[in-house]
Amino acid sequence: PNNKKASLERFGAQVLCVPFEEWWKTLVEQRYCGFQSKRFIRPSGGSDIIAGNATLALEIIEDLPDVDAIVVPYSSGGLACSTGVVIEALSPRTKLIACEVASSTPFGNALLAGRPQYCQHANTFVDSMGLNAVIPEIWPHVRRMVDRNVMVSLVEVARAIRVMVERNRIVAEGAGAAPLAAALRGDCGHGKVVCVVSGGNIDTDILADILQGIVPSSATGREPQPSLGNAFRQESNI
Repeated sequence: PNNKKASLERFGAQVLCVPFEEWWKTLVEQRYCGFQSKRFIRPSGGSDIIAGNATLALEIIEDLPDVDAIVVPYSSGGLACSTGVVIEALSPRTKLIACEVASSTPFGNALLAGRPQYCQHANTFVDSMGLNAVIPEIWPHVRRMVDRNVMVSLVEVARAIRVMVERNRIVAEGAGAAPLAAALRGDCGHGKVVCVVSGGNIDTDILADILQGIVPSSATGREPQPSLGNAFRQESNI
């Protein structure tokens, strides 16, 4: 999202925009040509990242010791691993549910095949989910830790974004809203379910479309699908 790039630049970072396939290769190989002298910070498998993300699950269990399920968005798998480590150590009765968007489901495909599978990347407004495959170093861990994988549609994600804005005054990006979308559909079990709203990086054009009842069909939000009408007026107790 443009607002995320602008935020990074305000902190002095140099943002280099590359095609998705080039970005994916960098993620898997953990290096980028011309930057060999720089430190590579892994977004999923690095011990510092895992430890930092794990504090989220620590806070959940501290505030709600009898939590029945924690729902996380599945992108690179780092958040699922971090949450799973804490659940295994402190609350093994708690279920870990990973959520993907139906337009691209690398984790779901890997679970069905028993190993990572190539998955076509889809360019949608849920731009931080839907990689080409499960990262090999992550696969053994998420396969063991995640109890269930659920998939939601772009329509359901958009509805969840709007619900949070209207009822909770929370602005979430697509990936952050995906767990709530799954919970609203009733796919995350009963009892005390915590949905991890993992970020708020959403461009204002896309957010404006969603608040008007339109689901953008791409990451740019410039080619909206038709209005959803009643799909946004369903009542839910949250």
